[in-house]
Amino acid sequence: MKPRTLLIALDGADFRVLDPLMQEGVMPFLKAFAERGVRADLLSSPHPLTPPSFSTMVTGRSPGHHGIFDFVRGEDKGRGVFFTLYSANDLRCETVWSIADRQGLSSTALNFVMTSPVTPVRGYVVPGMVQWKHLRRHVHPPAFYETLKTFPWFHPRSMCWDFDHIGKAIVGDYQTDSREWIRHHIERESQWFHIATHIMEHDPTDLFSIVFDGTDKLQHICWEYLDPAFFPEQPGAEWQEARRLTLEYFRELDGYLRGLVERAGPDSRVFIVSDHGFGPAHLTFRVNQFLCNLGHLAWRDRDKSLASGEKEFQLDLDWEKTVAYCATRSSNGVFIRVARRPGDPGIPPDRYQAFRDELIAAFRGVKDPETGLPVVRDILVRDEFFAGPAMDLAPDLTLVLDDYGMVWTSPGDRLVEHKRQIKGTHHPLGVFLAAGAGLREGETLEKTLTMEQIAPTLLYSLDLPIPENFESPAPAPVFAADRLQARPPRLGPPAWEAAEGSGDTAASAPAATDEEEKAVYDQLRALGYME
Repeated sequence: MKPRTLLIALDGADFRVLDPLMQEGVMPFLKAFAERGVRADLLSSPHPLTPPSFSTMVTGRSPGHHGIFDFVRGEDKGRGVFFTLYSANDLRCETVWSIADRQGLSSTALNFVMTSPVTPVRGYVVPGMVQWKHLRRHVHPPAFYETLKTFPWFHPRSMCWDFDHIGKAIVGDYQTDSREWIRHHIERESQWFHIATHIMEHDPTDLFSIVFDGTDKLQHICWEYLDPAFFPEQPGAEWQEARRLTLEYFRELDGYLRGLVERAGPDSRVFIVSDHGFGPAHLTFRVNQFLCNLGHLAWRDRDKSLASGEKEFQLDLDWEKTVAYCATRSSNGVFIRVARRPGDPGIPPDRYQAFRDELIAAFRGVKDPETGLPVVRDILVRDEFFAGPAMDLAPDLTLVLDDYGMVWTSPGDRLVEHKRQIKGTHHPLGVFLAAGAGLREGETLEKTLTMEQIAPTLLYSLDLPIPENFESPAPAPVFAADRLQARPPRLGPPAWEAAEGSGDTAASAPAATDEEEKAVYDQLRALGYME
């Protein structure tokens, strides 16, 4: 048996990076794959961040329905806001793996975020965003971890997030650490590839899905080695070595793509997608300092907050005096606190609309001191861009900066300044490539696809009905006419939805411990998602 459908997700992949690599011969397999199949731009979630975007990809539902908006979620308890990591327990909509499982098909999900704690399915789940020391308790089926331990190539410390290593890419000598960073991610991807090939060769599943996330992590840290606009006129030996290693990473990745597609076989359908795109970031905007200057936020003493015994991630704010704040760099989101009762912290309920409009006007007035241009290019209002049952969890306002970069949440004297070193940041348009049995050939779609179209496309590829409550209840226009005529898409019963997340489904592993949460926070800080 071969997989009917193969989904390969390249975290953060962007055609502006991949196209030159394909043309220069670094990724010959991907070039041939793109030429024989279908190509399109793929629009990320409204805020192009991995957790909400991948959650939309595998549920067919937007964040306002599935309930995942960031890596971290806050709960406002009036006298304070308390933060924890998002997990699969917060996912309010059914995934393609669960839908396939209910109808007797098997699935594999490797390295996806928001898949832990694991919901058991026919097949295999090895989640992403898990600390290596705790991987055993998160693998499904549990016996599969024991199988992996028998292989000489299996090194969970290099495969998972190595939190001791990761901070080195942010501090110390940037050139040296960037080279170490690239080598580390070459090794990480090889681990995931070995796991994937073992399953495909020994127990293939109907739906096989895997994330290679080194693309994202390299582009965050090593943008200067990928974008010719930032190449030095006279590169030194260290720069040239980092550039060589960057190209080596993509050559290796191209070989992994070839290996997976060849193992899937000619009768399978293969989809290569990304959760968002990438580009250079040059701005720093301290949004919480801006709110403080407006009188809407107050800082508190960091030493006092540590002495209080709080968990690893808590904002150093005086919650009694704070009515608007940004929780994380990754969210770019401003939350407005509304008083539950007279005397509680927050604005009165009847002031909400006017206060929000005042904030919008204030943010639109922020200018780059060097160029005089607006720092904020767009502002996403919650009830328009995140409408749905989970809307109340979304930021009231989500800021889209001029360079699509992430805001800063820490205090500082300068509200807006230019970064001294260019790094990569998320952009809205990712990639979509597809080829295989029953798919159109040699075409580039003019219309941009949406993340909500991926799940129905996968289910149609598996000959399964598409749930009627999907927001895009039709496959993407990538299938050949004769395939569509022979097997028209079918609507089926709605996928399940949960009011408070998917905790009502069986889970094979408990939620993350405080130690695991702290380790993940360290990783998110190292990647620049948090401060």
